[in-house]
Amino acid sequence: MGIGCTDDHSTLFHDWERDDGSGREYPRHPRLAVAVICFDRDRFLLIRRGQEPHKNCWSFPGGGVLLGESLHDAAKRELDQECRVECRILALVDIAQFIERDNTGRIRYHYVIADYLAEYKGGEVRAGSDSIDANWFKPDEVVNLSTTPGLEEMLQKALIRRKSLKNER
Repeated sequence: MGIGCTDDHSTLFHDWERDDGSGREYPRHPRLAVAVICFDRDRFLLIRRGQEPHKNCWSFPGGGVLLGESLHDAAKRELDQECRVECRILALVDIAQFIERDNTGRIRYHYVIADYLAEYKGGEVRAGSDSIDANWFKPDEVVNLSTTPGLEEMLQKALIRRKSLKNER
């Protein structure tokens, strides 16, 4: 299991931060997001988060779905914004959720995240908008990283899904 991360309560994201309760922190309703588990041969892509929640933790690239945007388009856009690469979306791996309460019991964050399996198409990996680092890793390297909650389990599901897709070909 990977090393856990702690929050340092720094400034929050740009587009989703609103005073009307529709922002990322203390939302009125769950936020829909995507994550991309992008493989290039035996390696997969992670970004180190530059924003809360889980600032400085390694995570799959991803982020919020914009109004009117398809999940696939959101996944491709987020991958480009966070690490400057292109991918081909292969399949939905699973739906995850992240709910964090503050010390008074109020919901600070609530995300529903569609995790997609993808194949690398091109581009030079470099940190983008909300990330402070981006890099390729082999699955056995995850245990040495500070990762977001559930990353290892989702990676295992993606590896199984990837193998099943190869067997179908």
